[in-house]
Amino acid sequence: MEPHRSVHYNLISYIFLSSSSTLFWCSFFLVLLFTTTTNALVKLPEDKTIPAVIVFGDSIVDAGNNDDMITEARCNYPPYGIDFDGGVPTGRFSNGKVPTDILAEELGIKPNIPAYRDPNLKPEDLLTGVTFASGGAGYVPLTTQIAGGIPLSQQLKYFEEYIEKLNGMVGEERTKFILKNSMFVVICGSNDIANDFFGLPSVRLQYTVDSFTALMADNARSFAMSLYGYGARRILMFGAPPIGCVPSQRTVAGGPTRDCVVRFNDASKLFNTKLSANMDVLSRTLLDSTLIYIDIYSPLLDLILNPRQYGFKVSNLGCCGTGLIEVTALCNNYTAAVCPIRSDYVFWDSFHPTERSYRIIVAKLLDKYLHTLIAFGDSIVDTGNNNNVKTVVKCDFQPYGINFQGGVPTGRFCDGRVPADLIAEELGIKSVVPAYLDPSLKPEDLLTGVSFASGGSGYDPLTPKLVAVISLEEQLKYFEEYIERVKNVVGEERKRFILANSLFLLVAGSDDIANTYYVLRARPHYDADSYTTLMATSATNFVNKLYEYGVRRMAVFGAPPLGCVPSQRTLAGGLLRECAENYNEAAKLFNSKISKKLDLLHKTLPGIKPVYINIYDPLLDIIQSPEKYGFGVSNKGCCGTGVIEVAVLCNKITSSVCPDVSSHVFWDSYHPTEKTYKVLVSLLISKFVNHMKDNTSWSCSCYFLTLCLLSVLVLTETVVAIKLPANLTIPALIAFGDSIVDTGNNNNIKSVAKCNFQPYGINFQGGVPTGRFCDGRVPTDLIAEELGIKSLVPAYLDPSLKPDDLLTGVSLASGGSGYDPLTPKLVAVISLEEQLNYFEEYIEKVKNIVGEERKDFILANSLFLLVAGSNDIANTYYVLRARPLYDVDSYTTLMANSTTDIVTKLYGYGVRRIAVFGAPPLGCLPSQRTLAGGLLRECAENYNDAAKLFNSKISTKLDLLHKTLPGIKPVYINVYDPLLDIIQSPAKYGFGVSNRGCCGTGLIEVAVLCNNITSSVCPDVSSHVFWDSYHPTEKTYKVVVSRLISKLVDNFV
Repeated sequence: MEPHRSVHYNLISYIFLSSSSTLFWCSFFLVLLFTTTTNALVKLPEDKTIPAVIVFGDSIVDAGNNDDMITEARCNYPPYGIDFDGGVPTGRFSNGKVPTDILAEELGIKPNIPAYRDPNLKPEDLLTGVTFASGGAGYVPLTTQIAGGIPLSQQLKYFEEYIEKLNGMVGEERTKFILKNSMFVVICGSNDIANDFFGLPSVRLQYTVDSFTALMADNARSFAMSLYGYGARRILMFGAPPIGCVPSQRTVAGGPTRDCVVRFNDASKLFNTKLSANMDVLSRTLLDSTLIYIDIYSPLLDLILNPRQYGFKVSNLGCCGTGLIEVTALCNNYTAAVCPIRSDYVFWDSFHPTERSYRIIVAKLLDKYLHTLIAFGDSIVDTGNNNNVKTVVKCDFQPYGINFQGGVPTGRFCDGRVPADLIAEELGIKSVVPAYLDPSLKPEDLLTGVSFASGGSGYDPLTPKLVAVISLEEQLKYFEEYIERVKNVVGEERKRFILANSLFLLVAGSDDIANTYYVLRARPHYDADSYTTLMATSATNFVNKLYEYGVRRMAVFGAPPLGCVPSQRTLAGGLLRECAENYNEAAKLFNSKISKKLDLLHKTLPGIKPVYINIYDPLLDIIQSPEKYGFGVSNKGCCGTGVIEVAVLCNKITSSVCPDVSSHVFWDSYHPTEKTYKVLVSLLISKFVNHMKDNTSWSCSCYFLTLCLLSVLVLTETVVAIKLPANLTIPALIAFGDSIVDTGNNNNIKSVAKCNFQPYGINFQGGVPTGRFCDGRVPTDLIAEELGIKSLVPAYLDPSLKPDDLLTGVSLASGGSGYDPLTPKLVAVISLEEQLNYFEEYIEKVKNIVGEERKDFILANSLFLLVAGSNDIANTYYVLRARPLYDVDSYTTLMANSTTDIVTKLYGYGVRRIAVFGAPPLGCLPSQRTLAGGLLRECAENYNDAAKLFNSKISTKLDLLHKTLPGIKPVYINVYDPLLDIIQSPAKYGFGVSNRGCCGTGLIEVAVLCNNITSSVCPDVSSHVFWDSYHPTEKTYKVVVSRLISKLVDNFV
């Protein structure tokens, strides 16, 4: 498990999975559902349960434990609790509820989590959770002594007492069940940083920021292990907030302008990095555990920096008193007035957020995925609105709906469901999106989405008039009505949230081009260029209007290849009914324009996330190569003759239905079948969900690794990170190259370039050195796991290799090898030529196991990695100067030519999918800095320039191969830029050290120099970009692979 990766995780998925499972962002296919029948926002799977929420920590989640203590860290007096039930001060450090109350409420457990020390606590409260948290507590014992709260050690003693009480109530077996399945929340650390480290000069004399945050993180790890020892298995460890931006700290240390205190924030981030790394280690070592680091820093900072985006007006002051310094005793009814409108403020007092802030943060943590889908446009996403208007453009009659639930014609222009339904289903929202004008529409349907689309509509206002359907302008009027209805159901705040976080589809343009412009010639004064400009401008105006309503996430579909639609072939494709190219050219012209306009909107409208969806290319590929996707007919519809029937012409009286709908790309002469839509949606959904993540505050912060409390994947041994399109199969992964992808081949040869000894493999399963040049797994393993093939790719020369391993892939790579034939000779390793010889042997073995036909399939469809070049440049050319007759240009040409030869030879064996990795920024590797970076060990730019020169050449050569070798799909993988970014900005990715390796001094140790006798290992491997002085850590590889994997898949679709 890797809970701190900067990608979008789903917490409940983690909570319900074993620690050996890894869940990546593609779990969006099973996501949160709104529940309207209960108060719970999150509907848990029927076979899963969270019986209780049990809380430890400080004032953020203290519900009154400090009330009867002699301490300044309490608040059981007004105006605290002014917005709590009945306006009662309960000891919560807020105007109302605290995060764990809201979380328990959202989970449907109970509305509030009571304090364990509350004298009114009822026995049944124990069964559903309590908080042991105490205002002023910290991970460092001195912190709690300063404030006079309950230290974490005492909170654990109360927890022991709690367990005994549970045993007495429900017995030992049920107690164990509650402990194992409950959600444990630990929120602490703010007081350590603000009050202890920065508040006490004596502490800073004893500790540096680094050593103090290390102490905090170590104590947090020990606390988590203690909880595990008591039987807890689902543990959420919250990081520190941006403490330097809290009002009181701005006042104390932010200078005259009360700026955010950067050094305070840096301390929080440093602690968070260490806590995250510790949780990662624990999650791998504690059996059956789910320990997750929760990044609260990013969402709270976003509220503080962008308050108006969330409906706040003030984020640098608290609501109580002056808002500058008042907290606990200073915030009271005698000396401190309360601000008139509390909902305008991010902070309640000068240290603690308002309930409204907490609700937004919890909602953000819960609502990472889309809960609502709303569609505008034409017949592609009309789910029945035209049933209720007087027009010929309707289809609420048979045979439409023949494959819908119950064979019912619903008004969808299809045999079954349409893209709005399928996308909503893929996102886990619901399987059918109702029409807004459906008379049977229920109020709860509004909360999960509706379609306003109308078959026959378009961007040109004339288009809907010609066939008397609902224009986009009228669809917006219905949308205004919808907004008001939603507001009446859930209130203003939740309404705004739904608008900002729902997915909006806009699908139109086909009827403009096909009908208005070409068939009816209704715009005679426009040529194709000016008409598509009219369309694109109208589309932009529509998006702008949605933005003004508060909409932020929009997927705008381009026009399809209209000239290849059956009816347009009939009308404009000549006697042979070929694709009408003028239609297609107009579609492409419109697509080019709307794509650019959306890019411009993204830059000019703050917070908008518009995504252009290219439907043209995938649908054209299906039409041109139907058999590739399991279709037989793509030039005719299934209804009637298939050449002209659509809407009223496709009916049960005059039109028969083809025997096998699934063999047809098109249902009628204009609209695809449900099966076609499914293929398209599977191809497209990863693009726009990934775009939504990569272009919003969702990305990069791992706070979206937080409370998205649903989406349990049915897991076997491997969890697939990338859901491959239905038409794409990758049966195996096979690697050639050097130490980056060698998984142990060099163990079996006589060479100094090996590493089958400790400390290599320290983070591999069981801490075993396998011959991988890393602390753990290498890219071959990680990519294979991401693709759902297997989690480890064995070395071909491994004596324990099993026959079935051959069918899912092996590595033939050899550490020290290269494109230059001289390179492997210098260190006596396996050359690429010899690797190909082994590959011939591999092919023969596979053939003997599965036969000729399946062997050919495996070769043609597997992913082949080719990773080499680093040793050529770094060792052969620069360090050893073994090619004195070559300059950099001619040597990189030699390398690139050798690469091309290898790829061509693989092609000759039947290989088609080849990913060729470029050279990394070699001059920034620790060993090359030491050898060639001068006294300051700077990046050696001559090495980097050589790497870039090689990359440029091989990229060009691969493009040429793609054009000259039929069917080949070579992909150049740019590893230079992402690795350089990690090296130059390590903190951005959760690293601390990027100029040294973790093994030994980190300056020069690699292979035999990195050993258990002469080299110690750094205390925290996860803080280092490099494992030894030449090879990255597994953590680094994971970051790089997560950035590259989608390109691999996209290029093979």
